[in-house]
Amino acid sequence: MRFAVRLLLRSPGFTLMALLSIALATGANTAVFSLVYSVVFRPLPFPEPSRLVSVTQFYPLFNESVVPSPTYFNWREGSSGLAQLAAYSMGEYTLTHGPVADRVATGLVTHEFFDVVGVRPKKGRSFSEAEDRPGADDVVIVSEAFSREHKIELDGRTYTVIGVMPESFAFPPGVQIWIPLALNPADSGQGGPIQLVRVIGRLRNRTSPAALSASLQTKSEHSAQSWTAGARIVTLPLRVWLTGKTEQVWFILFGAVLLVLLIACANVAGLLIARGAGRRQEMAIRLALGASVVRLRRQLLTESLLLGIVGSALGFALAAGLIHVLLPLIPYAMLVGRPVHLDTPVFLFTSLVAVATSL
Repeated sequence: MRFAVRLLLRSPGFTLMALLSIALATGANTAVFSLVYSVVFRPLPFPEPSRLVSVTQFYPLFNESVVPSPTYFNWREGSSGLAQLAAYSMGEYTLTHGPVADRVATGLVTHEFFDVVGVRPKKGRSFSEAEDRPGADDVVIVSEAFSREHKIELDGRTYTVIGVMPESFAFPPGVQIWIPLALNPADSGQGGPIQLVRVIGRLRNRTSPAALSASLQTKSEHSAQSWTAGARIVTLPLRVWLTGKTEQVWFILFGAVLLVLLIACANVAGLLIARGAGRRQEMAIRLALGASVVRLRRQLLTESLLLGIVGSALGFALAAGLIHVLLPLIPYAMLVGRPVHLDTPVFLFTSLVAVATSL
């Protein structure tokens, strides 16, 4: 190993070019892999995330997916495939504290919402059924950024803080404050106002999203609700719904940076071949002095591995900086509190890249 280091230091130009090629390639691959892993593969930060689904009605005539509040109440009455069901929507409210007013993303949720996602407030409690009604909804749950507040003012109305969510909880995406949705079932049956909501559910064991869609489709077709005509029930795993159609884009991007890695491997291979041609006399002399072919091959492999390891270490450091540049470009909805950092899976990937570039 020491001899390999000395030989590489004797050729600073070659060593610098090889390390630069490897560092740029592994840095780009590691950064993009970190993002792909977090968006596409890392589980959502909820208990049993594979059972969480997004349920909606797709209207082909309008090319829109929405759930009218009467439909939500119809689904909530009972479905053999659902263990729990909740509705939510999002809005921006004006948060007033003293002379300062800010617009904050706010989640409007039914009282079952936190039970469905499986995350309870870190302090205090979640909403009760009695608080999830019009006129009784002057309570609020906040993120830890507002944990010192006992009362807050939203759009001129005072709310009492009853719970504080963990810092890692960020659903709906970007929300820091949650208030009761306060839907009125009576309005749905008496021609009252209809709200459009999003619906999240937790599947029963051994129930698939497709089976739930079929069950709810049958339930909707047998209802007397005119707005369900022509609508199709769509049930997707929550992770898939959050990622949307961008999953293919991420894989295409990852494929593009893999091509960069292949180009870097070709560049390093070219440099090694050129260097090897210049070392023929050295190898011939070492063979004449009694060095075995196996030992020479081992020496050359050691030099290549050393280049790969050092170059990948530099690339790992470069990836940390690239992540900070790329992270703001990702819609927050795709992450939902999932961290993007250089953890064990990313380190293993970088190690494989190091070996690949060396060989």
